[in-house]
Amino acid sequence: MILSKDNLKVSIITVNLNNCQGLYRTINSILKQSFVSSEFIVIDGKSSDGSISAIRKFENQITSWVSEPDKGIYSAMNKGIARAKGEYIVFLNSGDIFASDTVLADIFEDREYAESVLYGEIACAIGKKYYYSKVPEHITLATYFYSTIPHQSAFIKRELFDRFGLYNDDYRIAADLDFWIRTIILSGVTYRKLDCLVSIREADGISDEGFDRNIVPEENLSIYRKHFPAPVVEDYLNWFGSGFGPNRLFINWLLKRRILTRFLRLLYRIDHSFGRKREAKKPPLS
Repeated sequence: MILSKDNLKVSIITVNLNNCQGLYRTINSILKQSFVSSEFIVIDGKSSDGSISAIRKFENQITSWVSEPDKGIYSAMNKGIARAKGEYIVFLNSGDIFASDTVLADIFEDREYAESVLYGEIACAIGKKYYYSKVPEHITLATYFYSTIPHQSAFIKRELFDRFGLYNDDYRIAADLDFWIRTIILSGVTYRKLDCLVSIREADGISDEGFDRNIVPEENLSIYRKHFPAPVVEDYLNWFGSGFGPNRLFINWLLKRRILTRFLRLLYRIDHSFGRKREAKKPPLS
């Protein structure tokens, strides 16, 4: 049960647009959390697929919700931030789930952190298997050439958005990158990597829908040019020209067309048919 209390530790924000089935999974995962010093906020983009019925079904357990048109995912996330009252904010969008019913308790129960950003591991669910995306232990600018901190596994202090501003919703995909550069890279905001699996995202979740992956390098380059002098931008372009960038774009192209997702699911079915089912191990919290 998610209860609204004074001095809340965590605000959980869920953004949804026409993903009723994924929204049910996410709501159920959040409401099963044993940690009660939290609130639950749902921002819906005026869905027409039954999502509103799902929200109303759990309305008494949702702290705050709204359903209205927005400019996109970051616009919706900003609406959630404006409503949030917790010390830390985590974005668990429709289709995403917490890795266990005790994740929040394991991280926050009887614990205090000095760091402004906490983040752990994330996994992608293909069938009944988890495919892990490793997150960096140490963050430099080069980290963001090829990786990022997924918002599903990051707990961001609410006051950072007061100090550094909200997500720039002029970006369709890269507003996370812009925020991390403004906070961690340019301002030295403190962070800590947690030794635990925080969340699991579905391969066909909200982050795989409705985005043109071809604009990623365009938005990234715009952000680097906005924040850094020409020599730093040149480093990024040299990395991109080395082949690593195009290879990543090719993977994004496969993801956009769900070719890679279908291939991984096929491998899962073959593996399952031969009885080699494996359980994903969840690393313990340090």
